[in-house]
Amino acid sequence: MDDFPEYDEVWEKVTGPTSREVMRWIPFPTDILEAGEETLTKLLRESSSGKEGTARAVRLMEAAKQSIGVAEGSKSTRIRLLSLIDELEFYEKKIVIVEDEMTAIMDNLEMGELLQSMKGVGPIISAVFLGEVGDVSRFDNWKQVRKLAGMNLVEQSSGQHKGKQKSVNEGDHICGTCCFLPDRSARCITRKCETITDIYGNDKKIR
Repeated sequence: MDDFPEYDEVWEKVTGPTSREVMRWIPFPTDILEAGEETLTKLLRESSSGKEGTARAVRLMEAAKQSIGVAEGSKSTRIRLLSLIDELEFYEKKIVIVEDEMTAIMDNLEMGELLQSMKGVGPIISAVFLGEVGDVSRFDNWKQVRKLAGMNLVEQSSGQHKGKQKSVNEGDHICGTCCFLPDRSARCITRKCETITDIYGNDKKIR
């Protein structure tokens, strides 16, 4: 927030639910200082189901005291901030509805079930991938999908110098992202620095 630039430094995710409640009720330095640590702590605990409290309140109080922003936000800024929060929550609800529908469709598709059998691939990635690729039976082999995703490897060589292979990074970027995200998801699931290759091996038939 321009009126309270230090506010972002207090939160790991400034658009999180607890941060939103603070911005909804006491968004500016003077608001926080007038509310006091006790009231701020209560608001934090209620909006985070007890996960946040005194420690975060103290950080917010210190940030408000040292702020170089506008001490008291204008009425128009408050209205704009509330409008942005409402808009964010509106789209979050829409996303949930769309993702629920995507999940329901994938649960009834044989290809959706097949894709989700791979570690790191869920219904959303499956739905977006099929939405971009279409009928996968039109491809003769996996290399054609890789080309569509813009993940073909080329060797950067010059004369006698043999360079490394790098992705051309051209093609359907959404499709490419769907091929990349499962790798990240797999690492989170296994809680190790495993890649898709680590999990499934180098078997060309699998790849």
